[in-house]
Amino acid sequence: MTTRMMFLYAETPTHAGGPESVGAIDLPIQRNTTTDAPVIWGQSLKGAIKSHARERGWATSEVTSVFGGDPGSAATSGSGETTPGWCTVVEARVAAFPVPCQSATMRWIASPAMLDGVARLGRVAGERSFPPIPDVRNEFVVRAAGSSLKDNGPLADYVVRSQQDGEDHVTAWAAWIAERALLTGPGFDGVRERFLREFTVVSDVAATEMMRSYSHVAVRNVLTEDKTVQNLFTEEC
Repeated sequence: MTTRMMFLYAETPTHAGGPESVGAIDLPIQRNTTTDAPVIWGQSLKGAIKSHARERGWATSEVTSVFGGDPGSAATSGSGETTPGWCTVVEARVAAFPVPCQSATMRWIASPAMLDGVARLGRVAGERSFPPIPDVRNEFVVRAAGSSLKDNGPLADYVVRSQQDGEDHVTAWAAWIAERALLTGPGFDGVRERFLREFTVVSDVAATEMMRSYSHVAVRNVLTEDKTVQNLFTEEC
């Protein structure tokens, strides 16, 4: 069995739809039921990869072998059930989440629990070496080396204090993630350099609050033929 770790980098708001509306949000995103962090369920991600394989010109037999047959298609077993493929995809979890910041416009945050989740998935995929996970006290953050975040400075809507111990660990994690998740070359090097500098680890509690507060919510509408608003709804990304 071959196992690989895949990283996704979202340049625009991404909507992986959850099962039901939540409060004023008609179309919420998928979230971890324990931490409330955004996720993309394995079946959703597998379906997207399967569609991409078709768009790239894979033969139907290849798609079916790898990802399984579609419900109701000819690619079913003798019992009429969909034929399974050999590829299994687990849920995608957040390794670094963008939040607004006055000193740098935006920076990426993670928490000890988020980094621990990345490490656990990495071990399943055959990764053997991970930086130490910093221990972050509540209301404190640990910056990467060269960060523009000031002591007692604003991060999103919070005023945070910088914790000196653990800075080497955060710098190492920034490099570990950048090496695996970010492209290099013209048009990408600037993002990579900025990530290495502005990656910040906050407490688990603060990360949960920020990922809930700074998920983008857009108001959409459905128009009739005469351009009259027929239905307004909210979509989380």
